[in-house]
Amino acid sequence: MQTKPTQSGFTLVETLVSVVILTMTIVLPYYAIQRSLSATFSSRDDLIAASLAQEAIEFTRGVRDNNYLADRTGAAWMYGFNGSVANCFSPNRCTIDATRNTLSQSIVQCPSNNCATRPLWLSSSSLYTQRTTSGSATKFQRYIQLSCVNTSPCNLANEHEVRVTATVTWFDHGTHSVVITDVLTNWL
Repeated sequence: MQTKPTQSGFTLVETLVSVVILTMTIVLPYYAIQRSLSATFSSRDDLIAASLAQEAIEFTRGVRDNNYLADRTGAAWMYGFNGSVANCFSPNRCTIDATRNTLSQSIVQCPSNNCATRPLWLSSSSLYTQRTTSGSATKFQRYIQLSCVNTSPCNLANEHEVRVTATVTWFDHGTHSVVITDVLTNWL
């Protein structure tokens, strides 16, 4: 007796399972790459913001040191921030542009304490600046705010410590910020 040969093939369930496995092997690596790139860009922005905030702290420290070398005493040890150029003491805020040549160009009080209207620009020489004449606007805004540590209200003639807070904010799928605080001491 002759038997009919049986036909072998894939069932619908086997086909669907193989399609799901094939889809996962293609999609999951792309998803992992996308998440990795997103984390890399986020880390880059955090690093840039921390560097910009630290630059503002160092600029403030440099102004204090120059005031010491110029033998400014009393309230003038924080010359430039104490209302002589701009009032950067709380509740006021100021932007810092370390690429400028003079204090009056480098320290600018934010209008109505809204520094978000003053984004940083990346110049053609890869320097972050407040100048809008060259380069391209970035997503970063930076400001500093000073406050007395021991006296309230702030009396710089009697104060020997000033708290400097540098804040960098940016918007990228939500608002982010980096805040660095340091205390400067009057050496005189």
